[in-house]
Amino acid sequence: MKTPKGLITIVFIVLFSVSCAGGSKIPFKTMIEEADSRVGESATLGGYVLDSNMIGAKTDITVLQTPLDWNTKPQFREKSEGRFLVSYEGKFNPNDYSPEDRLTVFGKIAGIAKEKVEHCPSPCLKIESSKLRVWREHEYYPPKIRGPR
Repeated sequence: MKTPKGLITIVFIVLFSVSCAGGSKIPFKTMIEEADSRVGESATLGGYVLDSNMIGAKTDITVLQTPLDWNTKPQFREKSEGRFLVSYEGKFNPNDYSPEDRLTVFGKIAGIAKEKVEHCPSPCLKIESSKLRVWREHEYYPPKIRGPR
């Protein structure tokens, strides 16, 4: 029995779309409510940088959370569900971004921040980040070219 090529193509497209969806599958509000039981779980969150503080080789960043699109790019401020704190082992120079830049954070849930955070009301979810990506509005991100060149 032969399988039509169109059916195989559709199956691959659906599987690829599902596997490439950006962001964490856990809702942000659930992450806050269950932070203590989810410590160490991987999370991908994003939003707009509100504030940052450098202490030695570590940077703490307060972020206005927004949902991520398929490419892990934060969406619009109006879709925010709260704020979170990012602890990043490295220097994140405040002069390297503007208030309109968006930030995607890849890391692990560290629980609820014990310290009082100026721009983040209690409870404030804390993420220990291993990687940051800044999205600048004025930069062009060309689509990836696929196939033979």
